[in-house]
Amino acid sequence: MRAYLPEDYPKLIDRLFCEPGAPYGPYEQVGEPEVVVPDLLVRAELHRPGDEAMRHEVTLFLQIHGFAGELWEHEVRGLLRLDALDHPALPKIVSGSFHAPEGVAFTITESLGQQLSVDDTVDWARAEPTAALEMFSVLLDALTHLHGARLMHRNLTMGALRAVRRHGEDAPSLQLTRFEMSALIGNLVRRTVLQDSEQVTQLVRMLYLTPPPGMENARHLAYLAPETLDFLLDERAPRQRDYETTDVFGMGVLGWEWFCGPIPELLPDAYEAARAAEGPALSDALARLHREMHSHLTGRFDLPKPLTTLLQEMLRDAPESRPTSFQASRRLEQHWDGIRQLWENAEDVEMPRLVAFMPDQSVETIFELRKWISHSPDTPAGREELKNFYVRELRRAELVWSPTGAVGYATDDAEKLEEARWVLIGEQAVWFCAYLYDEDLISRRRGERHDDTLVIKYLKDRNHAHALVQARPRRKAGRIEVVPFYPGQSLAHVRRNRPSWLPLTDQVERTRRRAADEQEFLRSFDFLLAYQRTELDARKYPFTRIDKAEDPGLAVLVFDEYRDSEWRHRNPLLTAYSADPKRRPRLSDFVENLDSEAEEAGYIALEVVPGRQKGPYFGRNRMKVKFVERKDGDTIVVKPFGKDVVPNVGWLRPAEDSGSGPQMSRQSQARVMLESQSALIRSLRKPIAYDLGRGRWASADDAALGNLEGDAPDRINDMLALHPFYALQGPPGTGKTTVAAHALRRFLVEEPGARVLVSAQSNYALDNIAARLIKEMPDA
Repeated sequence: MRAYLPEDYPKLIDRLFCEPGAPYGPYEQVGEPEVVVPDLLVRAELHRPGDEAMRHEVTLFLQIHGFAGELWEHEVRGLLRLDALDHPALPKIVSGSFHAPEGVAFTITESLGQQLSVDDTVDWARAEPTAALEMFSVLLDALTHLHGARLMHRNLTMGALRAVRRHGEDAPSLQLTRFEMSALIGNLVRRTVLQDSEQVTQLVRMLYLTPPPGMENARHLAYLAPETLDFLLDERAPRQRDYETTDVFGMGVLGWEWFCGPIPELLPDAYEAARAAEGPALSDALARLHREMHSHLTGRFDLPKPLTTLLQEMLRDAPESRPTSFQASRRLEQHWDGIRQLWENAEDVEMPRLVAFMPDQSVETIFELRKWISHSPDTPAGREELKNFYVRELRRAELVWSPTGAVGYATDDAEKLEEARWVLIGEQAVWFCAYLYDEDLISRRRGERHDDTLVIKYLKDRNHAHALVQARPRRKAGRIEVVPFYPGQSLAHVRRNRPSWLPLTDQVERTRRRAADEQEFLRSFDFLLAYQRTELDARKYPFTRIDKAEDPGLAVLVFDEYRDSEWRHRNPLLTAYSADPKRRPRLSDFVENLDSEAEEAGYIALEVVPGRQKGPYFGRNRMKVKFVERKDGDTIVVKPFGKDVVPNVGWLRPAEDSGSGPQMSRQSQARVMLESQSALIRSLRKPIAYDLGRGRWASADDAALGNLEGDAPDRINDMLALHPFYALQGPPGTGKTTVAAHALRRFLVEEPGARVLVSAQSNYALDNIAARLIKEMPDA
């Protein structure tokens, strides 16, 4: 095993990343490497040649076949899980690999910011408390996601935060960093207990107790939770346990300094005692400092009560009595509006926010389809009932942001769907809203935008909008007044002195400018979905019945060119697609060629819905009919099933298309979710897998692999070593199931008691691989 001296580190980094022909370059090294742990962990900053603004941080793990290798695997797995969250306050992994010739491994993450100055940060928070509260909320939300992924930071002090300003964004943000320390500390603590090694114990204490540059030791230690300090400072302390709320304590100290002021300034006696204390007295001095921080919050009547109460709970001594990161984040969201109004001295406290609804659009969606009200909104009684329904529905509403608006959740012009990006989470549905605009009904030109009014445009049942119901960040909407509204109508008389929605919409919106290649990739998805939707829409035809009910059992339907043209020309892609008669033939030709189901059933089945609406909507009133005969290019004869009566005016489509609409809706919703998954976009565009095997799978002695043909043993080694995925492709009968079964067996032999999830598109495939596993592992 090769040993490296401190003077070797710059040369090692040059060989791997910077020299001409470097295997992981080209980069340039910035400054000197930082030795985090001698002979174990080294960190350096890099940038691409000619692009000094885009910094990256490389962490080198030495002695990779030992403890450092375990740390590196934890680091990569953790960063990959965080990368999938695509959270602005969590780091992004750029690369990682095991380099066998040098016996080292590495990870590269974005390093776009700078280390925080504690005093400058506190001064900023005191000058801009609302912005600080928003930042505090984002960090808490990041911690919630981190804990939700079953990761803990373990050393959440000021040294773990960086100020980041991303390309295309005006305001900086804070980011949690140094996650390799989480795995390092956790493993070292376990080794301390198991081996009782004085060297390891001292290493743990060094990692915890060393303050970041420019920060006094006592102030740094104030960020550490009591259970951590007991482990570090008390020789007789019991074994340290991992608590998620240990991270919450560190975040609570950050909030205390931001919203109260600098610890040395506000608690000079207790702080000076902690600064002067050494040995066992240091633990007592820090405990006193924490008690005085807790008591100080009780007397801060200039701060919002919900905020001081939350910080007090986050700073409790016992880890079991603190709120979880999710509970703390949720509490902050619930009281956000009241805290903001106190700081901003808002004059609009008495007036509820305004939400407008359109009764005409509610006739079908709320009255006819969902039966949520008993009278139609086109009557006075129905409008009053609808208003009362909205009052109940939105009384505890929360506001979230949908990056693609109602695309994937509703049907309309794409531009209108995308505009409805503000979503009110109600009791039964999610309500897509857009800001109110003045509009000239004749010219259709838009005028002034009114930030004090949101207009409900679309809805989706809560159980079909899980991603939005769970979306973060979110803000409690507070008191809402709902008013009916018709396009072109002035709401000036009810808008007077209303509070603006902007403070809330700005806080829930998390925008990030994407790289040009990512935007192009998403646009290709959008076009594909739009084309598939156009293909489906082109199979729908408007008709008028012309038989005058001469034969009660038959109906003669003629194509309605006027309604079709009016609907078709609303969509440029549908217009272009329909111009080719091969793509969209005449009605009779189209129906006659629908023979996919006719071969088995003996007839061609169509679905029919009544209505003169401009566009087809196949809701609950659709019926099934049989195609009987063709009269001419635009006229067909159909026969309904049973006693159904074919409507005089309506739309028709192939019955086999009934499942295509929901499928398209699911695809559109998947596209919406993809919008916020930068890591997934990058993986789809340019898949990258990280070899975490460190050679151990290839070197494992497995006699069973000798019975496999071809390169199957190599494929199994790759399957076990590469993360986060490995793709194995081949035609039927080439041994894919056998290879997967061998890989599972080897993994379970190496990791006894591990749990593996196996999924497939059919029960047959799962039965097949289960049978192979039983054959491979008869004793398991």
